[in-house]
Amino acid sequence: MPKVVDIVQGFIGSGKTTLINSLIEKVFPHERILVVLTEWGNTQVVQMDSRIMTYSWNCQKGFPMIAIRKIVRMGPSQRIIFEVNGLASGGELMDVLMQLANEGSICLGAKMAVFDGRKYDLLGESFQDILYKVAVNSDGFWINNANKNICRWLTTINSRAHQSTGNDLTKWYDRVANSGQRKIIRELIICIIGPVIVYLIIFLAVSK
Repeated sequence: MPKVVDIVQGFIGSGKTTLINSLIEKVFPHERILVVLTEWGNTQVVQMDSRIMTYSWNCQKGFPMIAIRKIVRMGPSQRIIFEVNGLASGGELMDVLMQLANEGSICLGAKMAVFDGRKYDLLGESFQDILYKVAVNSDGFWINNANKNICRWLTTINSRAHQSTGNDLTKWYDRVANSGQRKIIRELIICIIGPVIVYLIIFLAVSK
């Protein structure tokens, strides 16, 4: 069975590792998990037992297909969680994971982003481009120190993403993961229907 791959994005110090630790403890309490880290903050991934492994990846190298394929095949893990800081190219990673998912090599889980309301107010417009890229590529937002400013801004960027400020972690994760699966299905349908329509148009044109 293909491994499930989740992505947690966010600016440095937003609370990504805290969210990952909560997911490991409350949502995936019995799974063997590999956490791929692109930064080391003040909070470390809790290695409660041998079922949790960590692997450090230098995001400055980007996320080439050959490297990500090797990481996906690494160890006996059932789930892989990529922790990606806001300065890394999360979009590039997602493109690679989408290709692997289409091949059937992995099952793409939830694309999550973590934001901090206080940091948003402090950083202001100078970092909005970075935060925008993180928000637009995610299906769910986990918001620390939530306030009206950050919640309103995220809604304008990605109104379909599921927002949470800390309650019902399992329910929130399920909603985010299901939202991503629906997107993949829609994209596959478009990929299938598009060529069929083109073929029919050509066939009808030739038939005349």
